[in-house]
Amino acid sequence: MFITQTIVNLSRMIWRQIHFLGAALISMGLVMGFFLEQWWPTPGSLILLGLLLIGLRFIPSIAKQGWFEPGNRRLLWQIGGAIGLAILLNSFIATHSSHLDLTENQLYTLSSQTQQILKTLNQPLKVWVFTNTKTPNSDELLTAYKLRSSQFSYEFVDPQSPAAQRFNVQTGGEIYIETGNNKTFIQSLNPRQELKETEITSGIERALSGPEQIAWLQGHGEPSPQSWSEAQRAIRNKNYRIQPLILAQQPIPKATKVLAWIGAQKPLLPTEVTAIDKYLANGGRLLLLADPKAQLGADSLLQKYGITLADRLIRSQSDQRIGNGAIVTDYGDHPIGQNFEQNLSLFPVARPISWKPIAEQATIPILTTTKDSWSAPTNSPATQPFSSSIDQRGPLTLGVAITANKSRLVVIGSANFIQDGLFDRALNGDLLLNSLSWLSERGTLAVRPKEITNRRIELPFWQTQTLFWLPVVLLPAASFSLAGWQWWRQR
Repeated sequence: MFITQTIVNLSRMIWRQIHFLGAALISMGLVMGFFLEQWWPTPGSLILLGLLLIGLRFIPSIAKQGWFEPGNRRLLWQIGGAIGLAILLNSFIATHSSHLDLTENQLYTLSSQTQQILKTLNQPLKVWVFTNTKTPNSDELLTAYKLRSSQFSYEFVDPQSPAAQRFNVQTGGEIYIETGNNKTFIQSLNPRQELKETEITSGIERALSGPEQIAWLQGHGEPSPQSWSEAQRAIRNKNYRIQPLILAQQPIPKATKVLAWIGAQKPLLPTEVTAIDKYLANGGRLLLLADPKAQLGADSLLQKYGITLADRLIRSQSDQRIGNGAIVTDYGDHPIGQNFEQNLSLFPVARPISWKPIAEQATIPILTTTKDSWSAPTNSPATQPFSSSIDQRGPLTLGVAITANKSRLVVIGSANFIQDGLFDRALNGDLLLNSLSWLSERGTLAVRPKEITNRRIELPFWQTQTLFWLPVVLLPAASFSLAGWQWWRQR
């Protein structure tokens, strides 16, 4: 009897206040319709449901007492005030949204790189998405950009509209960025694809800066840029043009922003060393990635900047991610690694670098291996453990960044860490792109937007069956059996 009376009293209390729920639903529908710029189905449904609840509470009272009874006037004031307050509250939440992102790679939070770019926007920039099928995820992503900068805007547009003709849109799904008089094509989506932060952020960088030329040295056993497709694609997305260069046949072009000397296996000719030396003396920028055992023929040039590439291999305790190569979590005090924190970069094959201070030059280690690493002779077996008689205990310097007057150099004792299959692992790709950004003094230096990490757990058949039968069948059956037995005892 007590429980029944309690339920009745609670129902009466809820009924007396149900008009406030109706007011809240109406305000939510109005705010949602205003921001989404469409009123059906969700916003309109919320408004109709709110009106229905208010009507159920208000109409019987009006029919019984009339419109102008004090109680009904007070009820009207309550409903109007509740709707107004709820509209203000919902509007504030819609324009000052925040969320708690508990995913491993912060999938629903804009990356630090994107946030830096949006923070530096000093002119209006608009993303045009030419499609008839606007998806909630794409709209939510672009809204996150818009909330970070008042200069950013976006619009989903019919591919047959006059605006599409202005961009010369060929098919639905094309995406463009417009800033000033520049129109930059980003990508073309099929109806099932969602927008990705990686593509939008890269597109903004391309739209804000003109292309820069990278001269990629060839002719000394270096892999061609095309052989590292992942790195090449990421570099082009940063609005760099890669120009292969055979230095023995032509000089370094004047338009070169960065000279990339990556993975050479044979030494340079003396005339080529002289050309690079002159290029650096005139404020040039050099990215040198050198694998172990490679003889570059440029010892005198590197020693001019206090750098010596050791003819040794970096070893560390066995790790499934890289075999017995080098792991780096220390990126020094330098802009290249300022946002890397304690995250990993992986170097299956690497050589240590020794350096010494040079007057009027700043040399900063940007890659330092862990304490359990050591350097071994190049002819030592890969499985040979540390030997204090022939090996040198870490931590070891694997990469340095040098500023000498107007010239800049990044020297890293590994080249294979950017090859396909390794470029997108850990921070390897970020290291290359940030090095190029620092050398060319353009773009932002931060971690690129990340993709989802596959953490699916594959269970054996007996475990999946146990997970089904135990909670779904056995435990409920045991509970019912125990309850039935208890009931039988109390009879």
